[in-house]
Amino acid sequence: MNQFCISGPDRVVVGPRGESLRPRDTPAHLRPAIIFVRDDGWSLGACKALAQTAREMYEDEWDYAVIVATGREYPLVFQAMHTLLNGN
Repeated sequence: MNQFCISGPDRVVVGPRGESLRPRDTPAHLRPAIIFVRDDGWSLGACKALAQTAREMYEDEWDYAVIVATGREYPLVFQAMHTLLNGN
């Protein structure tokens, strides 16, 4: 399993304008379904509904993404988004 699925991301998007909180302060209904990781190791999680907002925040800087439910890493962020949103 990916380390971010265990430890969680650095921040979690909780609002449509990119508002974020520390994982421990995030309401349960906004827990991450996907975690985006930059090449410097910093990470940002988002629930399914806010995944696109999170993706767009540092769009050119994401190194890979992780689907939390499976722990699978996707080097192509768009592929992770497709899997999260479409289930395949």
